[in-house]
Amino acid sequence: MKIRHTVTALLALAMLLAPALTRAQCDFNSPDKAKSVKLSMVRAFWPCGGITFVGSNTATNNGTAACKTPVTHSAYRFFAKGSCDVKLNHKVEAPCKTGSPWDCANLSIKAKCKDIGLWDTVTPITEAGWYLGMVLRRTTNDRSNGDMTVVDFPFALAFPTPNAGKLKLKTDTNTLFTSLFGPGNESSDCTTFQMISLGIHDRDGNIFAVPGTSSK
Repeated sequence: MKIRHTVTALLALAMLLAPALTRAQCDFNSPDKAKSVKLSMVRAFWPCGGITFVGSNTATNNGTAACKTPVTHSAYRFFAKGSCDVKLNHKVEAPCKTGSPWDCANLSIKAKCKDIGLWDTVTPITEAGWYLGMVLRRTTNDRSNGDMTVVDFPFALAFPTPNAGKLKLKTDTNTLFTSLFGPGNESSDCTTFQMISLGIHDRDGNIFAVPGTSSK
């Protein structure tokens, strides 16, 4: 009788400790919460010095080397009311909405642009081929092998065909990972997504906009 009671008690204790044990691997340093990023996007210009400019050909009023005239990567442009922004939102789903029995981290990705067109300043974009390019570095508590940083993951998210100079897309990392690698590839609830690069590319593959700030 005592043995049976002891076994029952041990099983109950194991059930209570199971969540803590699975989380014990989550030992990499990161804030408990870093929920969201909202990025304003600006035109991508070639650097001063490099392929477009071999070297500086002018200087600022205080003598700092510079290149004139600025050259953009893309031949498209913002019109008078043009803008782009990207929003990333990190949340833990309990349980995971993909149907997995595990809790998971999911990064929603939203991007939109308006009033973009040809260099003639009057013709809005209407042809498909634009995409959001990203490189993510994922550090996670893998359910099988513990804490790890996964190889950098580049991907291109196609915008639906533009409508009157407007672009808009919405997706998330778990949708991407399960569609590319199959069920069970959702991110653990203990996950950090590091943004290595992000840009909106035109239909020719050139970078149109990157995170930044601007004023006029």
